[in-house]
Amino acid sequence: MSMTDRRMRNQVVESGDFTSGNKPKIAPLTNSRELFEVYALAHDYYVNKGYANPQADGILVQHPEFDLIPETRIFLAYFQEELVGTISITLDGKKGLPLKKTYPNTYAVIQTGGRHMAESWRLIVKTSCPQPERVAEALLNKAAEQLLADHVQTCFLSTVPPEHIAVCRESLNTVLLVGNSLPRGTSGSSCALLRWDVENLPKHWRDESLTKIA
Repeated sequence: MSMTDRRMRNQVVESGDFTSGNKPKIAPLTNSRELFEVYALAHDYYVNKGYANPQADGILVQHPEFDLIPETRIFLAYFQEELVGTISITLDGKKGLPLKKTYPNTYAVIQTGGRHMAESWRLIVKTSCPQPERVAEALLNKAAEQLLADHVQTCFLSTVPPEHIAVCRESLNTVLLVGNSLPRGTSGSSCALLRWDVENLPKHWRDESLTKIA
């Protein structure tokens, strides 16, 4: 199926085979209730991993200034109608990218090259989810598909948990830039900053998208 055909499908995307025969479903965020579910998922995940202290309201808002702007899209992963994962993507625009505050030099150097950039962030899969790598892969693929449709040439993947670095490399041929890129309000040093460039994506991505981005 071509990239165009996939984009014209219903915006719910199925990917990966679970042992039960069911598949995770990836859907775009559509309302404020879902956004607060993302905040709660982020809170529970980072607290569970020891990256953040528990909050009384049970939510963790990493980059509030980016959540509601037109350049940002948020995708949700469901398994058996339960929210089990999420990923956010932001196109470079008036506000820049979330990593501009954390890695201003990296951002500035790449920006001077005139490349159309984006950032993929808040990649989270619930720790109790069956086969979490399948959910992470489905989220990454949906994010990459959307970014390529938006003609992105370089994408940074920030705050990538260590358990998902391998699937990022396998799915998108990412390069590790920094070994610690943590969300606002967290502590520790085990999340990563990665990068993919359209020229170096695996062949099946390049075959479908490179001519659209040139």
